[in-house]
Amino acid sequence: MPLAIDISKQANTAWLAQITGDLKSPELKEIIGRAARNKIRAHLFALNSSRANRLGGKRTNFYAHAARSTHHRATSDGALVSINHVGIAQRRFGGTIRPRASKMLTIPAHPAAYGRRAREIPGLKLVPFKKAPALMKDDTVYYWLARSVTQQPDPSVLPTESELHTEAARAASNYTNRALQRAVKRLIK
Repeated sequence: MPLAIDISKQANTAWLAQITGDLKSPELKEIIGRAARNKIRAHLFALNSSRANRLGGKRTNFYAHAARSTHHRATSDGALVSINHVGIAQRRFGGTIRPRASKMLTIPAHPAAYGRRAREIPGLKLVPFKKAPALMKDDTVYYWLARSVTQQPDPSVLPTESELHTEAARAASNYTNRALQRAVKRLIK
């Protein structure tokens, strides 16, 4: 004999309010924010592994530092993910860089110069080449000097919006499925 359970009488507005409350909860916003943060962090750590210093010098681990400075918080209407690392917005959106405290930017040209300020390397001498002035030591160019540089945008430094939306939707779906299962268990009891 089949078993039938009539739950229609119990499917009242309180039950529906509980479900919709779960869907608007700070917990759900936290879960969505964490999912997006984790996707960005994983992406940045992968970039750190795959994008070695072109000059072959000591690595600064720029993207790993950016990954570690990625945070999230729930907001009134969703979640906010922020990357609190100097330079990440410049890499993503590009733009012109000008010196602030000096007249010229130092562009590393030697592996030993990468990740170091020119004043940290003793014995550098200014040489005015036609192409651009340089800082040299022992007949080797350590830095090219420039009044400014314009960096092209690189959207690949972050996951695409679609990837972030997919990850957030996956996390939200898992959460809502668990919330619905809890609500149905309460209803059947």
